[in-house]
Amino acid sequence: MELDDLELGATQLGPLQFGDATVDAAGRLVTALGQPDTYFEIGEEFGLCPTETGRAILWGPLTAIFRDENGTEVLVGYDLTDTDTNADSHPAGQLQTLSGIAIGDTVGDIDSAYSSVAYQTNDGRAIFLILSTKDSRTLIWGLLTTDDPAAVLSISSPRPCDGGPFSTS
Repeated sequence: MELDDLELGATQLGPLQFGDATVDAAGRLVTALGQPDTYFEIGEEFGLCPTETGRAILWGPLTAIFRDENGTEVLVGYDLTDTDTNADSHPAGQLQTLSGIAIGDTVGDIDSAYSSVAYQTNDGRAIFLILSTKDSRTLIWGLLTTDDPAAVLSISSPRPCDGGPFSTS
């Protein structure tokens, strides 16, 4: 698998579908991104349900979220965040959504790429939500900078446990 194959979607990270236990997602991500910077055990703080456990694997600005399902690690989400280490300096910083939105793009870029977008504040942070035009469920969401115009600081899949965050508008 190549880096160009890793587009960020609502239910996938490139060709890797969330919940597919038959694919060695971590191994395929290593092929595209190289060895991870680190990994650690996770729980609710990464969007898993209260009774679930898993592991986060980090490649620069990309965190791949895995849930333990009967001894098998299954890819269930991701978070791409421009951190103090500067997303541009790592190959994963080049990742973008299926519609071409990347870290650093403005709210105007988001509005041009998507027809159903909500902007709101969550825990004191400005966020954007790309919503399904069919049922308004969250497809992709992320944090925005406080710049004018606001820019994309992170891109995340819906939370694995509940599919949130949810639009309040």
